[in-house]
Amino acid sequence: MLPFLAQKYLKEFDVTYSSIEGTLFHGVEISDFAYKESIKAKKLTLKYNFFSLLQPTPRVAFLGGSEVFINLDALLASTENSSSFALNISKAELKNATLYYKNENHLFDADATNLSYREALDIEKLELKAKTRYANGTFEGEVKESVLRGKSSLQLSKEIEKKYIDFLEYNPKKLLLDVVIDTKKIDLHTTLKNAKIKDFSDFSIADATVSFSYLIEEGSFSVDTTYGAYYEEYAAKIKQNVFVDANFEVYSKLEANITDKKNRLPFDIFRMDIKHNKSATYAHFSAKEIEGMI
Repeated sequence: MLPFLAQKYLKEFDVTYSSIEGTLFHGVEISDFAYKESIKAKKLTLKYNFFSLLQPTPRVAFLGGSEVFINLDALLASTENSSSFALNISKAELKNATLYYKNENHLFDADATNLSYREALDIEKLELKAKTRYANGTFEGEVKESVLRGKSSLQLSKEIEKKYIDFLEYNPKKLLLDVVIDTKKIDLHTTLKNAKIKDFSDFSIADATVSFSYLIEEGSFSVDTTYGAYYEEYAAKIKQNVFVDANFEVYSKLEANITDKKNRLPFDIFRMDIKHNKSATYAHFSAKEIEGMI
């Protein structure tokens, strides 16, 4: 009876599979599951009470998938004009999963507890292990009204280090981050114990706080930092904002408060505005004391 009902009704939802086993009332295991070109799984396991599926918001006790492939681009496109639905899942586990988004694959494992969807996504507890071209890391947190919040531990990939911060030596290599992600923006906050510029060994940075914000649609990001800077006999507290647009033009504002100087300088505070593009770098230096002397 189960194979007959699956054959009859699942095809109406563009679902294909090679085999299905289990019982109508307690759960099934589906092999080679595919939903359009959006979701595929070598094995998909569903455990449920049949009568829980008949509720206005159906509840699944357990959803498990192995070798899962999610084409997020195709899934988002297919659900833009779809009718709304609601679903509860008590426990979900995805192993050896791949998320395909904007021509890139991201590998991950996921464990979720008390997942619900009613126009917005809520997950009481979410644990992730991910491997991407950008970084490898873990995440523990929650999702409320489609906003992901939690803490992450990650290590940047060699590719990203070489492309963006090859000039920098920093500790710790494994970053601990506070994470907030929604459909429009990614916010990350972390700290660095110390850092050095490779070709400028006399200059060092300590006790840095870093806040990173990425606007998804615009493709731009900003970085706000505070840190202690040390060069030979000089020390300063620095506040710096950096904005990078979608064309990789860089705009930076820096304010430095000099806290230690053995040789007298004509100023205690100075500011720098920097603009960088593919063809040139522009910088403007200002200090109130110098301006008053001119």
